[in-house]
Amino acid sequence: MLKRTTLVFLTLIQAAGCSSGAGAIGPTGATGATGPAGSPDTAQQILDKLETLDTAAGGLDAGLLAGQPASAYALSGARSISLSPYTPHVTAGLAYWDNGLVFPYAGGYAVWSFTLGPDYVPNSPLTVTALVAVANNSGVPCVASIEGNRYYQGRDGQAINSGSGDAIVAISNTIALPASTTEKTVVMTYSIPPHSPFTDIQPGDSFTFKLSRRNVSASSDTCSANNDILMGLRINYTGR
Repeated sequence: MLKRTTLVFLTLIQAAGCSSGAGAIGPTGATGATGPAGSPDTAQQILDKLETLDTAAGGLDAGLLAGQPASAYALSGARSISLSPYTPHVTAGLAYWDNGLVFPYAGGYAVWSFTLGPDYVPNSPLTVTALVAVANNSGVPCVASIEGNRYYQGRDGQAINSGSGDAIVAISNTIALPASTTEKTVVMTYSIPPHSPFTDIQPGDSFTFKLSRRNVSASSDTCSANNDILMGLRINYTGR
């Protein structure tokens, strides 16, 4: 009678969902069979497959870098060409000092030239940065300025433009100086747009341009007591 009662009791416990805890983890199963080999594509077969995505909706230009040199893989970014203040052609009145090219208040201009290399990104902005030392010893406030002047654009196989009446465009080329300002350096900037009849700028294009002081009718320079000294010049562009 006791054995039958105990068996009934255990049966009721199991039916109620009671458990004595999880069992031990079993042994690791056997390693499965090796899967099939991957596609043995050649380089040409891979290219052929990529070309199926070369559609308006595919977002891939499969031939973009075909046949290009290693430089074509470089990311675009800021580049510059440094021009020396001691190498331009200058008019009478300008002088070379130990610290740069001197633009006297009496006027005059200097001419530089440069050629864009193959890394230039076509039609990207082309600017000029000038580092200029200015001062004001007159005792009254004045404005110092170096103006952009006439420029020319040339391209292989095409006639050079006339350049008459056209100047590089001033972005920031004036600085207001309080009375009795000791000498300090400032940055003046200009842009070089395509010059008619050209409508664009391309790698290999050559430019000559002038900077002047009080050599254009729109000059705003009033610092008659001091020289402006050009210490450095840089052409800025986007390269790749």
